[in-house]
Amino acid sequence: MFAPLWNSSDIAERQQIALQIADLNPDFAKAYQQLKQGQVYTTAVTRGFVEWQLPNNIAREPHYCLVFIPYHYTPTQKYTVKVFLHGLVSTKNKQGCIHKFIDTQAATYEHRNYISVYPAGFKTSPWWAESQLENLANILAQLKQQYNIDENRVHLAGMSDGGTGAYYMANTCPTLWASFFPYLANIAGLNALSQRQIYVSNFKNRPFLIVNGEKDHVFPPKIVIPYAELLRKAGIDMDFYMLENAGHNMDWFPAMKSKVIEFITTHPRQPLPDQLYWETETVDKHARVHWLIIDKLTKESENTDRLVSVNTILNYHNQMFRRDKVSGRVRAQKNGNEVVLTSDNVSEVTILCSPAHFDFAHPVRVIANQQVVFDKILSPSITTLLKWHAIDNDRTMLFGAEIKVKIA
Repeated sequence: MFAPLWNSSDIAERQQIALQIADLNPDFAKAYQQLKQGQVYTTAVTRGFVEWQLPNNIAREPHYCLVFIPYHYTPTQKYTVKVFLHGLVSTKNKQGCIHKFIDTQAATYEHRNYISVYPAGFKTSPWWAESQLENLANILAQLKQQYNIDENRVHLAGMSDGGTGAYYMANTCPTLWASFFPYLANIAGLNALSQRQIYVSNFKNRPFLIVNGEKDHVFPPKIVIPYAELLRKAGIDMDFYMLENAGHNMDWFPAMKSKVIEFITTHPRQPLPDQLYWETETVDKHARVHWLIIDKLTKESENTDRLVSVNTILNYHNQMFRRDKVSGRVRAQKNGNEVVLTSDNVSEVTILCSPAHFDFAHPVRVIANQQVVFDKILSPSITTLLKWHAIDNDRTMLFGAEIKVKIA
């Protein structure tokens, strides 16, 4: 029944297939277990280096990607995925600078036991463009279609421009990723580079291992440190290293490799976290983090600030990121079957409920800004289950009900 859904990596096609399956009205409990188990992956797949040209609706041109599949790939095993965003994204080369940075003949690939992904960024599609958000989602969808990846161990790293891109992805669409590794990057650059507003507290949803160099002439410590201190002030889960003799290159990596591996090993993604924070100035995109969706903002800025702003740079009077538009923000805290929402400038949200996260046999209570706005037993919906599986294609993040909440 679900084979057509699993065999497609195109989200629009998957959504149409999901509607067709829902019309058959399959049993919810059986469907949930089948989707949780997922497809049976075949051994008849390409191993080693694979080159992809994936369509991109926003850029209207294919995006190149180099992927390494372990030579000893076994489809019954779930594989960690490490995505690396290269620097020099201003290049006009549509294959980016992948082959400048990546040595496909390196001996380390012979025994590598994880999947490596090297997307291409270029001048008209830099890492902080909407086209790259689509590109990375397309890459992961293609991987999930063909290979048995561990959805909770997909990590994103980047060097220089790529590291700045990693910050952008963490602020815009963290749900896909387990952790982030910005190397020799400049988070401050997003003020000028990003078309959307950046929010410090959005980084709270993920852990970071950040590396910069004291001898980096491109992004020197005086630029980097104030922003690193602000991230600490905001309570971001981060390991920050300012390496004494490191310049704007990756020569330092062998000495740090064990720390990076340990960080990856000890930071799997929690697909259904109990605490979430999200802020956005628009609801037509970038409005979701895991099971929380901001559906509608208030027309005007509220007078009451219920959530503390952490956008001010330490020892400075200016703001870290620009605020040209009014944004809405929500902090969600789940405890058992109760969700407490604290919000500013938000009038409507959706809470996605998973049977693995909520007890559907008992009422779910939602409290928004100290008012009870929902208190009912949930009815599992096969349409909801298939709708979100078509979007997420994630065996560990299955939703059986939606709660629509209006906030006074």
